[in-house]
Amino acid sequence: MEKSNTPNTAIIVLNWNNASDTIRSVHSLLQQTVLPKIVIVDNASSDDSLQQIHQEFDDTDHVHIIANSENSGFAGGVNRGFHWALKHDYAFIGTLNPDATAKTDWLEQLLRAADQQPKVGIFTGLFLNKAGDTIDSTGELMTTWGIAGPRGRGKPASDGTAMPTSIFGASGGNVLYRRELLRRAGLFDERFFMYFEDIDLSYRAQLLGNQAYYQASAISYHDTGSSSRKIPGLTTRYFFRNTPMVFYKNTPLQLLPRLLPLFWLSYLLLFSKAIASGRGGPALIGALQSLLLLPHTIRARWQIQQWRQIEAEELYSRLHPGPLDSQTGLHRVHRLFTTFTKKS
Repeated sequence: MEKSNTPNTAIIVLNWNNASDTIRSVHSLLQQTVLPKIVIVDNASSDDSLQQIHQEFDDTDHVHIIANSENSGFAGGVNRGFHWALKHDYAFIGTLNPDATAKTDWLEQLLRAADQQPKVGIFTGLFLNKAGDTIDSTGELMTTWGIAGPRGRGKPASDGTAMPTSIFGASGGNVLYRRELLRRAGLFDERFFMYFEDIDLSYRAQLLGNQAYYQASAISYHDTGSSSRKIPGLTTRYFFRNTPMVFYKNTPLQLLPRLLPLFWLSYLLLFSKAIASGRGGPALIGALQSLLLLPHTIRARWQIQQWRQIEAEELYSRLHPGPLDSQTGLHRVHRLFTTFTKKS
């Protein structure tokens, strides 16, 4: 397909001390069959990233560069881009990870899905690993055990070519939002800083009755964990810090008697596993930080539940039954728990 300009679409790429990957990601967007406005947000890089990015793209009409004065994490950094795009009234606003590249028709396919699904506000595609042979995600799951995670991670790429389908949420590394969805559900919660801010936004969209949509033909490639590998324990700390926020902010009161025991069981089992594998320090720091964030979580919960539009049982039907596929230990506990409850 010949390239066409789509002034109503903006894609945000966040940079932090990683100009080479960011430049590669932006060039993949400049090769799209449907050309978006590309918003690069530099998150107060301490190296010469911003200078390199200006040097590379200052003369490129389709690129706008924003320089943050401080590192506000993935959530805050992307929000700067969201605010800019909303101010300029873009109809669709998306994000692509700086360590990801998009196939040339990635955006075209997402916009095609948006055209076919006018009542849906969140769209994502097939996110593969860098080699293209394994799935990174086909969207995000929220489980009945209160734990969120990537759908399909680790499975062969061929498994991701299923028919497009409604899903619970989308990864912030590969997503397209309708402007109206962001205005209704809000932007990323900046208290998350990084990790799980995307599923939190997807959960809020679900509470408004809006599902996400998976378009298998929208393909992008991700160098999974390239950022988190630089800081040991980062993923563990933010998992135990942010997972309770997602659960407590968004779970309807009617579902808490059913889901809260499973959430705490899974949280404690995963915490024990972190200790056993030598990650107890980051896990403990994350858990303590989660407690410090409880006042914010409770305030946010009160606001969110005020405008919930979906019935609790309908929401429950959209949750993934049982733990994530990758959590084999929790699956063993789940089988025991299910057997016990059936007998009782």
